[in-house]
Amino acid sequence: RDACRDVASSLSEVPGKGHWWWDTEYANDGGAANDDEVRAFFRRAFAAPPPACAPGYTHIAPNVDAVLGACGFRIAQQLLPYRLSQVTVLAERRLATRNVRKLVLEPGAFDSVDGDAIDPAAADVCRGDGDAAWDVCSRGGVVERGPGTSGPMRQVVETNFRIVHASGAAALASFLANQFHATGHARAPVADGDAVGVWDAASAARENLVLVGHDSAVARRVLNETRAAFAWENGAATVGPCRFDGGQLGAASLLPLQDGRLALLLAGSDADALSDLVELLATPAIPPMARQPFSNALPDVVVVSVPAARRWGAGGYLLAGFWDHDWSFARTASWTAECRGPAACAAGEAADAGG
Repeated sequence: RDACRDVASSLSEVPGKGHWWWDTEYANDGGAANDDEVRAFFRRAFAAPPPACAPGYTHIAPNVDAVLGACGFRIAQQLLPYRLSQVTVLAERRLATRNVRKLVLEPGAFDSVDGDAIDPAAADVCRGDGDAAWDVCSRGGVVERGPGTSGPMRQVVETNFRIVHASGAAALASFLANQFHATGHARAPVADGDAVGVWDAASAARENLVLVGHDSAVARRVLNETRAAFAWENGAATVGPCRFDGGQLGAASLLPLQDGRLALLLAGSDADALSDLVELLATPAIPPMARQPFSNALPDVVVVSVPAARRWGAGGYLLAGFWDHDWSFARTASWTAECRGPAACAAGEAADAGG
């Protein structure tokens, strides 16, 4: 029993088992993390009524999709993506927040947020940058991020998805489909991105897209329509104000579609760079302890120098970062080896041509 909180607790040690194991009583029974005993504990926990939200309760979330709501509210957007956010329940129907941009509320549950009076009937409230006050969120029709689209890049495969390949990348697409099946029992159809009807079929089925290669008809449509501050042209990647070109480059980026679905674009400056990018980001390091592709510590968008990543691993990354609530580049939440704007790159190219 936890004496500080008066909560019953227990420790269960399984004889003959070490640090980690796959099978407790029988093959594939869930092992250390999900065997019969652990599953029974979760059933009891989820069946119990939720505790009352007393003043002083603090709700913590590193990402809006990682933690559901509680106490009549849910964090829907962060001021700084993928940094810790928290909401504290105060007395008298008040909330205090940290690193929260948008809250979805149970109408009638709260009267103020961070000292700002709000409409008690509001279903969601937002704050702007700086010291802007909380108010009812505007309905501007702009596609913004929130639960279901907050990232990181592996969120594209958290629902039904289709793998769409460019010409010459069918084998890479099949490799990914097999990896997803082997590591998570996913069944993703594979399609040629230049075939007639692929876009319409995926749209009708509400499938997200994993795009292997940038130069298929489907990938070009995604790049033309997306709101994210990302472009891939002539073997160069542009992320927000930063442009990367020269040598063998690869990029992987989560991108929004206009109808609320997501796409993950995998692009390479040539066929070998694309193949190496997929291998670097999606190959299990120590089978059979294999994570699903794109699930291990990858953010919303990365740009990679493929030869450098081959030699130094993460030392070959040129950019690793996140999109903001409006799909602009969240520079303060991201890392770049360097950030050259398109004008600087053009000047450098002109100097090279003249020299």
